[in-house]
Amino acid sequence: MSDSRIFTTEGILLKRVNRGETDRMLTVMTRTRGKIRLIARGVRRIYSRRAGHTEPFRLVRMTVSAGKSNLSLSEIVTLESFPRISEDLQRTGYAYFLCEIADKLLPEGDVLVEPYRMTLEMLRQINDTENPRILHKPLTGFVNRLLMNLGFLAPGTVLSATDVIPTLERITERSLKTPPVLRAFRL
Repeated sequence: MSDSRIFTTEGILLKRVNRGETDRMLTVMTRTRGKIRLIARGVRRIYSRRAGHTEPFRLVRMTVSAGKSNLSLSEIVTLESFPRISEDLQRTGYAYFLCEIADKLLPEGDVLVEPYRMTLEMLRQINDTENPRILHKPLTGFVNRLLMNLGFLAPGTVLSATDVIPTLERITERSLKTPPVLRAFRL
């Protein structure tokens, strides 16, 4: 008999926020549960074996338990780490932009298979492209496809690179944090 309060899922780590002295709040876009927020208790301790698996831009398999008020991470394993993203500041800037968009646009708990697939594919492209300076075009295309898929953009409408950030900020009703980083690299 399985306990429905414990589940295993695969997901992309979008964001992490330190909480207290030893914990971390994670935002994960999962394949089977949609976007979820969960607490990873004790991962900031020096001896934690899970700490390295809770960094952004990782494809992970995790076991999660549902408590009374929140989800808690039980186990986590990295399936794909995208090493070139963490080695290159331009790639890191693009990956942060990608994850910020996914975090702000996707509703929590709604299972959206196509945005998950598109985000994973774009992370792989950011990691694998030989020249990261040419990534602005595929990223603009990604934003257009994501907005169309989520119903924010009419089919056939295409935003130019200069219209992407103002449109995203208008939709989310908040300023994005990553554009200044992208501008600093002239991306």
